[in-house]
Amino acid sequence: MTGTELIAERAAEANANLARARLEAVANVVAGDAREVVAGLGGPFNCVFLDAEKDEYGAHFAAFFPKVAPGGVILTDNVTSHDCTAYQAMLRARDDVETVTLTLERGLEFTLKL
Repeated sequence: MTGTELIAERAAEANANLARARLEAVANVVAGDAREVVAGLGGPFNCVFLDAEKDEYGAHFAAFFPKVAPGGVILTDNVTSHDCTAYQAMLRARDDVETVTLTLERGLEFTLKL
């Protein structure tokens, strides 16, 4: 499992936490912009968790979606606590995904790639 974190210090802290939990062999966090990091990763991805600047959700989606496997899940955070209507409308206009908004906590968009 690979995560990304824009702030290098936070990525280092996350990796230290993974090491303390003895999970460094199965998970790591790469410092950098997720859109750039994902370009260098292989695929396919079975699950993507998206939590970034809300007005950048569409650009992040465009960066990773080609690498999501059919049947893969995209979980997008904070879709009811912030204005994510443009992102949600983009998802609903696509014919290659099914998506539903879950009103848990601050809202989670659950999207399945067909």
